[in-house]
Amino acid sequence: MKELKEAVRDAWNDAIDTNAEIVLPELAGAIIDKNRESLVEWSRQLAFRSILDMLKSMAKTTVDDSGQMELFGFPAVIAIPTSENQDYVYLKSTAARFEQLKAGCFVRENNVQKAQAALDLYHRALELVEPIMDGTDMTLMQAVEKGSQEGNHAKL
Repeated sequence: MKELKEAVRDAWNDAIDTNAEIVLPELAGAIIDKNRESLVEWSRQLAFRSILDMLKSMAKTTVDDSGQMELFGFPAVIAIPTSENQDYVYLKSTAARFEQLKAGCFVRENNVQKAQAALDLYHRALELVEPIMDGTDMTLMQAVEKGSQEGNHAKL
């Protein structure tokens, strides 16, 4: 049985190689049609992941009912990394010791740094294509081709 992620990745790669425009609901339907024998196991996996995502979302958005913790800037629940497999345990902030509060802060700082790095990379990419694309109706692929033809391929 092909793993769900592998089937989706293969379908995605095929779609971006052959289509300029991809309609996600159509692609999802095609993946299901092509892999019907795997649907039961995938459904279980997806339900499990969906439940985990819901729980993580709840953990991130939970606020203390009394409103007391918000005065100090702490969420009601903090994520603390585990040493075994880079997963997290969630702990009520009111039950956390100082070292655990610092560990929760580290998780937040790390998330912000990763998000900032991704945003910085995106900004650098925009700066590279701006001289070629700004004010035109050119696609990114056309800009890359034009940059290559003009000898700017090192920049792009």
